[in-house]
Amino acid sequence: MYRFQSGDRPLPGFKIERPVDRGGFGEVYCGVTDQGKQVALKWLWRHSPVELRGVRECLNFRHPHLVGIHDIRRGSQGEIWVVMEWVEGLDLASLLRDNPQGLSPERVAQWLGQLAGALDYLHQRGVIHRDLKPGNLLLEDERIKLGDFGLAKQIWPDPDAPHSECVGTVHYMAPEVARGQYGPASDVYSLAVLAYELLTGQVPFPGETPAEVLMKHLTETPRLEHVSTALQPLFGRALAKDPVLRPTTAGQFAHEFQRLVATTDDPHVNSWTVRPVVMPGVSVVRPTPKAGLKPDRRSPNRSDRGRGLQFWDEVWRNPAIPICLLVTAVFLIPLLWSHTARVTPLVIWGIVAALGFWLQSRLRRLVRRTQRRGAALRLVK
Repeated sequence: MYRFQSGDRPLPGFKIERPVDRGGFGEVYCGVTDQGKQVALKWLWRHSPVELRGVRECLNFRHPHLVGIHDIRRGSQGEIWVVMEWVEGLDLASLLRDNPQGLSPERVAQWLGQLAGALDYLHQRGVIHRDLKPGNLLLEDERIKLGDFGLAKQIWPDPDAPHSECVGTVHYMAPEVARGQYGPASDVYSLAVLAYELLTGQVPFPGETPAEVLMKHLTETPRLEHVSTALQPLFGRALAKDPVLRPTTAGQFAHEFQRLVATTDDPHVNSWTVRPVVMPGVSVVRPTPKAGLKPDRRSPNRSDRGRGLQFWDEVWRNPAIPICLLVTAVFLIPLLWSHTARVTPLVIWGIVAALGFWLQSRLRRLVRRTQRRGAALRLVK
């Protein structure tokens, strides 16, 4: 239930036309001035000092892909209102709900170029957004508008200066933000998460609880099989845990994304991952290779050889192997050489090997558990 309804005049000179949205900081209304100009009015009902700090950072910014902020006013009862540019269009969260399988790469590339320009504009003025997500992006005539500057923050000039508490939406939050650190690379990370979701309809780190999602951002490698193989290296760098490994600017990420999409042949069919749904009694027709192209017969052999090398690497890392070799050299070979009964030595050798493999699995579980506990302790701190 919204606090104000159509026709209310909580702010001198403005009238409420209709409620639009509500979030963690306030409620947004479509309003009109006494002179007839349509505006967006945001009533700050929670954490107003935090929200005001971000809004004031961006009060005088002007960019074609940023929602313009006109003024900050106080209502008749002392409540705080932010008067903003009215954008007639859907937000990208609504668009994704209507397109759960994702959107075309060409369309996403166009939006990323616009959004990256707005982010670079903020970064060049020493401000990061910190809350990049589909709900804060408005689409008007195929033009992206980035809004909601409540979490925008001036970057500390001193790298050793204290940072604010962990903020933002967990699905789009860079790992360092969870530790109270942030910079332009944090927005680049969020931009990559947003691009991934626009392409696939899902986020790279899903989870049932915020804590689970945060843990995945901190410890897990994103699964990139849902995007084109041409784009996987770019997403791998942009979603790196270390901010230094990411693209330097949002514009660099968007430019490389656009180049890869433009140079990929028929991205809707050939290069982009498509998983056919197999129904009982229905055969799946697989596409035939293009005419004039010869299949690469070396790929299966290389893949098999890679899997074989990986298997033997795992085997030789097992602590049972040196023990078994030692037992064989010192105990088993002399027995086999001098005795006709070979069952007992073979049983001993098998027991030692089984114990070694069991020890290896226990050590792996212990290492994973220790890593998870350490990441959880860093989150608490």
